[in-house]
Formats: sequence, structure tokens, C-alpha cells
Amino acid sequence: MAFNWKTLAERIDPRKWDWRWARPAQDYLVANRAPVLAASIALLIGLWGGAVLGRVSAGAPLMDFAQLGSVGAQERPRAADAPRAGVALAENMAFHRLRTETNQAEPRACLEFTRPLDPSVNYADYLRLEPAAPFQTDVSGNLLCLGGLPLEPERQVTVREGLPSNDGRRTEADEVFTLTFGDRPAYVGFAGSGVILPRAEADGIAFETVNVERLHVEVLRVPDAILSQQDVSPGETNEEGGWGYWSFNYAAADVGVQVYEGEIDINTAGQRNNAQTTVFALGAALREMRPGAYVVKVRDASPGAGQRGEGSRDSVASAYRWILYTDLALQSFSGATGLDLVVRSLRTARPLGNITLTLIAENNEELARVRTNADGYARFAAALVNGEGPARARYVMAYGERGDFAALDLRRPGLDLSDRSVDGRRAPGDVDAYLYTERGIYRPGENVRLIGLIRDQVGRAISDRPSTLVVYRPNGTEARRIRMTEAVDGGAIAKNIAIDRSAPRGVWRAVLTVDGQDAVAGDVSWSVEDFVPQRLRVRVEASEGVLTSGQTRPINVQADFLYGAPGAGLAVEAEGRLLIDPNPFPQQAGYAFGRAEESFDERYFQLPSTVTDGQGAAQLAFALPEEPDTGLPLRARLIASVADPGGRVVRESFTVPVRLRDLYIGVKPAFENGRAGAGERVAYDVITLNAQGARIGVRGLQWQLVREEWSYDWYLDNSQWRWRRTGRDIPVDGATVDVAAGEPLRIARDGLREGAYRLIVRDPRTGVETSQRFGVGWGGPAEDGSTPDMVTVVAPDNPVRVGGRARVQIRAPYAGEAQIVVATRSRAGNAHRARGRGRNQYRRACQRRLGLRRLRARHGDDAARSGELASAAPRRGRGVCAGGYGRAHAGGQRRRRLAECAAQHAHRGARQRAQRPARGARARRHRHCGRRHPWPHPLSEPQPGGAFLRPPRAGRRGAR
Repeated sequence: MAFNWKTLAERIDPRKWDWRWARPAQDYLVANRAPVLAASIALLIGLWGGAVLGRVSAGAPLMDFAQLGSVGAQERPRAADAPRAGVALAENMAFHRLRTETNQAEPRACLEFTRPLDPSVNYADYLRLEPAAPFQTDVSGNLLCLGGLPLEPERQVTVREGLPSNDGRRTEADEVFTLTFGDRPAYVGFAGSGVILPRAEADGIAFETVNVERLHVEVLRVPDAILSQQDVSPGETNEEGGWGYWSFNYAAADVGVQVYEGEIDINTAGQRNNAQTTVFALGAALREMRPGAYVVKVRDASPGAGQRGEGSRDSVASAYRWILYTDLALQSFSGATGLDLVVRSLRTARPLGNITLTLIAENNEELARVRTNADGYARFAAALVNGEGPARARYVMAYGERGDFAALDLRRPGLDLSDRSVDGRRAPGDVDAYLYTERGIYRPGENVRLIGLIRDQVGRAISDRPSTLVVYRPNGTEARRIRMTEAVDGGAIAKNIAIDRSAPRGVWRAVLTVDGQDAVAGDVSWSVEDFVPQRLRVRVEASEGVLTSGQTRPINVQADFLYGAPGAGLAVEAEGRLLIDPNPFPQQAGYAFGRAEESFDERYFQLPSTVTDGQGAAQLAFALPEEPDTGLPLRARLIASVADPGGRVVRESFTVPVRLRDLYIGVKPAFENGRAGAGERVAYDVITLNAQGARIGVRGLQWQLVREEWSYDWYLDNSQWRWRRTGRDIPVDGATVDVAAGEPLRIARDGLREGAYRLIVRDPRTGVETSQRFGVGWGGPAEDGSTPDMVTVVAPDNPVRVGGRARVQIRAPYAGEAQIVVATRSRAGNAHRARGRGRNQYRRACQRRLGLRRLRARHGDDAARSGELASAAPRRGRGVCAGGYGRAHAGGQRRRRLAECAAQHAHRGARQRAQRPARGARARRHRHCGRRHPWPHPLSEPQPGGAFLRPPRAGRRGAR
């Protein structure tokens, strides 16, 4: 039989023994449980060894590992396919048992049946609850789970006769049972997932509890001298009766010194089974501020906690978390020549000077010590950061005034920007290789022609280092390993890879590693498939004119075999997708149509199928099965497919403009990029078109100009910080006008204050409306898909010559001071006006009032080859912190390499998003009137090799 280690551990654990008659002996064994466990295990191993020797002396075979759980047993282990004991289910369809789940905020009741259920059936029709309550059903296998029910009161549930299974069998009689959830188990945890607690303007650490009357809180301080051997992590949560008490008890037990211990009473009146939040003021509990981190342990101390009737020593609900209680925020930029750091205040977001930074290795040795300058900037050389083994840098520790301390773990990955579509590609290391094949699919027996370019971090060709090419099969196993000689001809390699005729079909992959670097330098994949060339030629003839409401359009399909015969008797099908037309009226370039807030989800439809006649011809009828109610110009993309006798489908596509309105109103701004400068005149041109795109005159149009005022609320949802937006429109101006068929109507307004606006033009007779958002000054329109703390950074459209100036435009969502970081792939530094002193020196820093600000940065020799990274952090007043990014690319003329530009900023009353951690229970509300701008996409990917030339992911770390 299999050995049950868990049962053995429970049996020999002294804490599980019930020796009430010998309490002193049990207390001694609990205090010395480590040697007791070791001696017990050694005794068991000795007994097993004696049994083995006894069997051998008697001529019996040695026991195998499956018999370890039954020393001296004579029976042979049971086969893997032998029948196991269990509850025998009935052959017919019947209700078997009820399961309840109460460990979530909303409990669930799962009804288990003897046969699998059909997910397409509405099983709510077969259930009756008394007293009645709304619920949702979820089917999984033979489980029917009911969700959305409250914990109280208890209910009578009736499973009606005739409830079907997925094979058509039905229940033969009503089943009635009582549904009682009972109370939720006790729960203790922390709100949020961060480990940074701002020392100023923070309420404290928020504890979340369920059915807990009293909390026991213990705070341990871990000194900075040993912190490099620890992981500052969000810790763990142990449920009542769980095994997590092991990690809870030993968290920082050997390195932490207790600095606080106490209890907190929680008023649970009227809050039974509801989650409650309690704030613990950590700062008030500490006697003094000393460098180091804190471990906060909290457990259920309610009377009778853990006494669930299963024993006298069940574990109670508990949780622990590492906390850095500080006002220092560390930000790092890693490059080929070192590690650049910026230290700022969490309270003011301003750079902090005269802060001591130490670089600590894996073996706890101090590698270097520096101080930040007046701009909060410091740097460690690459030789110190990139050591090997125990000498590799692990932590950067910062020491401020009055015992302020912060630590940055260098093993953490760089900041994840994937949610902003600017995450960049994976940075392989010191060597970067771009691999590609001449096509993406091959037949078995063909040769794959693989070509690669090998470059260093600044784009220089590497031609003096051998490499290894490893080819992997679709199942991930290694197919072959090819040793490559040094790259030639500017760091290029080429290789023919033969594919056997018996090679497995699927996606193959090849990776390249260069000598001297363990990380993969580059990879490429291709498909191996049994494909055959087309046998049919399909032609589609249809009018490309505008399809209006209620129209039907014939589509002629002609199918011919490539050897000349017509494709007679072949099945013809057609499908289509209805989507927004990005360029509905090409003659009216720059005009926008439809409401700014209106969206349209792509719709799929299918046309009736048919068969080709003896001449290979067929006709389809295209009409919208259901016309959507929208004022946006649309287009339909149709795909006609014909299947040859072997079943292979040949497709041909075409597009038809769709106009469901007789009138379209177009507006065109007289300014660029959706933003007018402060004090500039705001002007729009208005035209009116019919469905065919011809200019027409319309009388009695109404236009209105409104200012948009937005409010943003941050809130915590499942340990994730989210935000919601509410707004109101304030009328500014408006009138009733006539639009002629010849000249556009000009609408102009002077003296608009900075902020976000929307122009609305509407025809009251037909209800057709067009609107467009724009910003004035540092204000900008708000969008649902972007966070409310965005900065727009726009790089020059044309490549910058070596030694020239790159004109970068920063559009901050509000006025404030900015910290700008300019960096190449080699290093980073603070700069406002990036003046190169020698090679790649960007050390100047400034804080400046930002509105619509243009920054001129000189491109040095290294910068022109590899591009630059700029980061701006607008700030205003007290109580603000930096967060968020804007990004743009500037390329050099020598090599069209992409650069990247990131901007970070702060807003009034907002918490630093990267440090949203252990904060108070209240989610604070703030307003900044929608003064923001969406993320820019100023530069398309260069060709060829867009993925290779895309900028690498930002090598930036920040406090959590």
C-alpha cells in the first residue's frame, strides 16, 4: 500500500497528542519537537530495515517502495488499474448528494447527480426553493452549482422529476432536502497585496476579518544587516484548521525582534458572516524608527478560536506580511554600463538628495556605498552590479533621515507595462540575435533556410563568437544541436536545416545561444505540415457601390479548376463581418462621423449556401439579416468559399460599404492631434453628406459646445487597484445654423479655458448626431480604456542625424513639475535639456512647470545608434506621488533603431500606484477634471523584422 506521509506526520507530531494526564511531558516534547520527530523517523526506518533483513534471511524478495506504508505486510501492492473503493453511483439518473462551499463571500451549493449534465439545459426550471430567492446555475460534469444565495435562512430545495442528463436520462421522482450553509469559517488577512506603507499621510495597515471578535497582533523588526537573506513578500494567509500555521510561526522567527504585541477588539454586532476591515496604526505602535523591515503577524484571538470539534489544537485563522514603513521610493534603470537610481519622497514625489545608498550582494557583503545628489540621482557601475554567484548584487538599500529606510530587490523583474501596449519585447541580455526563415511553413523532406543577425546591446555586429543552434520538435524535445562557427559578414549566420520525411507535423522551434552568455539570444519557429497546392481558381464579381438600408445585392461566384474545366457541382458558402468603416468617405479626408462616445461591436453573419451549376457559376444574395441601430458608417467584409472534391476550401474576399442613414454629419478640427494650445482659437469645419457621399445642404442643424468635468475614484477590488470615472457636461456655447452644399460651415470659439471639451452637431429632424472630443492647453479628453494618470510623449517624425537635436513634445494632463530621465540602452541619467558632455553624459536635472512643453535633446554618437529613453514625472503640491508612463520613440539617422520615451507623473491626492499596498481601508477620492491624454502611438514598426527592432522592455524597478 502507498505510504501516507501526512498521516505519519500528524501521528508523531507532539502537538497533536492529547496527553492531558501528562501535560508537563507533552509541553517538553512540543518544545523539543525537532529532535523528537527526528528520533521517531529514525526508529521507523530501523524497524523497516529489520523487516527487510528478516524477509531476505527467510528467502523472501525485498519489499518495494509501495510496501513502505505497511512494514511486514505480506500482500503484494495493488495494480494501478485495480478497482478502488468508493461510492457506487446508480446507473439511472438521480440526485446523489449536496455539497456546500462557504469559503467565499458568496456561498455556493452544488448538487451532485449520478450522470453527467447537459450545459445547454436551463436547470433552474427544474429547481424550486422555499422561501424563494434568485440564484444562478453553473454546470460542471455531474455537478449543478447554485450561486448568489445568501447564507440565511435555511431553505427547502426540490429537485423536480424529469431533470435530464446529457444522454437523455431523467430523474424519476422529486427529491426534497434542506439547504443550510451555516456560518462562514473565520478568516484573517490583509487588504491589498503591497508591502510598502507610506510613513506620511497613511492610515495604517488594513486587516480584513470574517467572524473574528478579537485579533492578536505581533510586529517583528528584521534589521537591515540580515535583510539580504530574506524575501520581502506579501506573506501568506492561513485558513482556520489549515496547515499554513507552519510558515506563520516561523516567519522571521530566527531573525526578527519583537517590537510590538497587542490585541484589537472587533465589533461584530450585525456583521455576522460579513467581511470587516480594521486599520492598525503601525507608526503609533513603533517606539522608534530604525533601519530594517517589519513582519506583521495577525491571528484570530477570539474565545474558542480554532475549536471546531476535531481536536484541542486546531490551527486558528492567521496571516503575516512583510512591511517596509518608509517615505523613500526607489526607482532603478538598468543598462549595460551600470545601474542608475532615483530616490523620491512618497509624500511629495520630489527627488531627495543626500540619501545614502548601499549595494548588497547575495552573500550579504556590502559592494559599494554612494549618496544621491540634489536631484535624487545616484549610480552603481556595471562591474559591481553584474557579479557572479554570491557576489552578484541582490538589494539596493536606502538610508534617510530619522531612521527612514527602504530596500529594492534587484531580482524582481522590470516594471510590467503590458497593460499599456508598450511592454516591448524580451531583452535577452548582452547579446541579441534576430532569426528568421524564408517562409513560415514547410513540407516534410524540405530544407529550412535559417538566417540570423547577432548584435550587442547598442546594435554593433558580433562576428568573433561561436554559437550553438538547438532545434526542437513540436513536443518540446530536442531534435538536433548544431555548432555554428563565428558569424561573418557583419554578424550574420546562415544554415540549412533538413526536415526528415518522417518528421512530426506541428510547430518546430530553433533557439540560438552565443558562447559567453547563458540566456537564449534569439529564437524562431516554423510549421511542418502536409499541404497541397490549390486546385481551384475562384472569382467573385459584385458591385462595390454603397449598400443602403433594406437593399439586397447579388454576388456572382465563378469556380474553375486550374487545368481548365469548370468547377461544376461544388458547394459554395459565404460569411461576412460588419464593422466600422475607418475611411467611409475618401473625398472628405480628415472629417469624423458619428458620436465620439458611440462604439460598435463587430457582427458576424452567414449567407445562405448554394451549389455551382454545370458552368461553375453560382449566385449569392447579400442582405443584412439584422440592421444595427447606429449612426456610424459601416462596411461589410464578405468571404466566399468553394470546396473542391477533396474537401479543400478556396476563399475569395471583398468589401462592401454599408450606409444605414440618409444623412451623415462630418466635423473636422482646424488644429492637430485633438488638442488646441492655451489661448488659441478653436475652430471646426462642418459638412453634411448623403449615403452616397455627395455633399448636400441641410437647414436647422444645432451645434453645442460643452466642457467635460470628470471625477475619478480609486478602489480596491480583489487585491487590485482599479478606478471608475463619473462626469458631467457644462454648456459653453451653441446655436442653430444652416449648412450649404458647397462650402463647409466654420464654427469657431475664442477664450476657452484649459480643460476637456466636446463639440456636438445634431439634426433635430432625423436625430443624426456627430460629436468629437478635444482638449485645450494641458487639458485633454478622457477615454474609458486608459488610466486617468497618463502623459503623452511625442517624438519627432523624422530620424535625427548624429549630433543633431531631437525635439520631443511632452503633453502633461495638468500643470506641475517634471523630472525627466534620458537614457540609452547603455545607461540612464536625469536631464531636462540633454546636453552631451563627451559621450553619453546626461546628468543635468531640472524641475519645470509643464503644460504643452517641448524638450530639445541633443543626440550623441551612442544615442543616435541605439535610441533614447526619457521619463517625465509632473508633480503638483504636497501629498502627490509619481506613477504611470508616457512613451515615444526617436530614431537616429545612422541606424533606424527604435528609441523609447517613458513619462511618469503624479496627480493631486492620488496614491502612488506602484506603492498601493498596505494602506488604510478608505479608498480616497480625487478630482482632476479629466485633464489627461491617451497613450500615443507615434511610430509604426519598421520593416523588415518589426519584432526584433521593437524596443526592449523597460529595465526599471520600483517600490511595490
